[in-house]
Amino acid sequence: MRNLLILFLASLICFACVKAKTENVVPVLAYIDFEKAGKSPYSNQDTAVLKFSFEDGDGDLFRDQKTDPSNIVVIPSYFYPDSNKFSKGLAFSYVLVTPNEYYKNKSITGEIELPLSQFRPSDAIKKIQLEFFMVDMKDNKSNVVTTPTIVLNF
Repeated sequence: MRNLLILFLASLICFACVKAKTENVVPVLAYIDFEKAGKSPYSNQDTAVLKFSFEDGDGDLFRDQKTDPSNIVVIPSYFYPDSNKFSKGLAFSYVLVTPNEYYKNKSITGEIELPLSQFRPSDAIKKIQLEFFMVDMKDNKSNVVTTPTIVLNF
């Protein structure tokens, strides 16, 4: 009887740890990291990679082809020491194409590494924040994610 109880509790814990697939058709994003920031040796432009996770209940987060409307928007904010506050810059938009048709109409989760270039107006800007969101094929807008303050040393 005791072994049966232990087996029952162990299986309960195992199934409790399995993450259920999301049913939410509105995409959900979460910031992971801003990495590899520096200057390109070829063009002397800023380069970096914005890394974030996504969940989408119906698998329509990505576009079918590069000519489709953009589905991710990144809005930078720059810190100006003279005013001691952040000011928003011009938004960048990108088209992220579906990696595989298999994901259509299925719950999907994963991570995206978005390469960025020339994301600040001048090298004098040393602190930035990025806001970003995605829009799926049915025009469901994800949550807006704001990165922590990013300090640039180049």
